[in-house]
Amino acid sequence: MNELKTNVNDIKSVAKILKKELALMDFKLSYSSALNLASRSLGFKNYQTYNGLIDKKFSLKSMNIRDFFEKIEKEKLEKYPRIYDKFIKIGHTQKYDIYIERELSEDEYYYFLIFELKDSYTGRVFFTPKYDTFSLYVYPNLKEASTPYDFKMEGGTNFYFKTIKHLNQKSWMTKELLDDLMELMESLKEDRKALIEISSKYLKEELEERYRGQKND
Repeated sequence: MNELKTNVNDIKSVAKILKKELALMDFKLSYSSALNLASRSLGFKNYQTYNGLIDKKFSLKSMNIRDFFEKIEKEKLEKYPRIYDKFIKIGHTQKYDIYIERELSEDEYYYFLIFELKDSYTGRVFFTPKYDTFSLYVYPNLKEASTPYDFKMEGGTNFYFKTIKHLNQKSWMTKELLDDLMELMESLKEDRKALIEISSKYLKEELEERYRGQKND
């Protein structure tokens, strides 16, 4: 059996065909929706995500889909090696993965929950409901990050604009980090209260026990 070959660079043509074929079946679909649907069929969240990964990164004519995603994953790991050994995964929701983080302050450990969007590209952008804080794991550098750059969600309606403007001046800020952060910020407009409620259900003692139990320390 021959493996499926897909022209991943020709998604706009695919979207046009998809829109036309669905119209014949009385399903009306906008062109932008067709682009998103075609992108999701290839494993991307939407066309914006697809376009961000394809644009100027790959010069592909036709590639086996498995090889294509392996190529993407390899590139991600080379630039953003995973840091999940710092945390303990405690669960997930439909949109988020949930971890226990531990922080040392004044000779005492503090335990709290952090949330990450499941489709995060960098694996470096988190939200901490307990402190209403975002954490970007970028220090001492992107490949060896062990310490987060933290900033609190505050400042009223101009918070998002001022935050992005401020971060864009940082030498370590990349397009991928910015995309992950903006997507998380957008999700929190709807989910922030729910994540705060989830976080409030866990006592410090329970988080400490579960963290130590899996870390064996």
